[in-house]
Amino acid sequence: MTELYPALKHLHMLFAMVSIIGFLARSGLKFADSPLLAKKPLKILPHVNDTLLLLCGILMAATAGLNPFVHLWLLAKIGLLLAYIACGLFVLKWSTGNAQRVAGVLLALACFGGMGFLAVAKPF
Repeated sequence: MTELYPALKHLHMLFAMVSIIGFLARSGLKFADSPLLAKKPLKILPHVNDTLLLLCGILMAATAGLNPFVHLWLLAKIGLLLAYIACGLFVLKWSTGNAQRVAGVLLALACFGGMGFLAVAKPF
């Protein structure tokens, strides 16, 4: 099963890039108060992509035998994922002004960057 790991890793990275690009695009639409945000594909496709992203991550961890309670970098990455999701919800649903949205987008980018750093460096 370890022969699947490289393919899972590349798919995971692809879905991660699609996730952040999609988030930034939807955030831009939110800043513009665009009616496009109400379109069904923009409501459904991010969930499909993020589900595939999470599935690849789980399969990679299982394939590599990684336990987030043993490999603390993975636990930190999961925590940053939850924070990234919360930032996305804040920006796209709960924020009331552009200043709040900017802060939410910057925090989401910091979370995303942190997840990337942890995936590459595995510092602890």
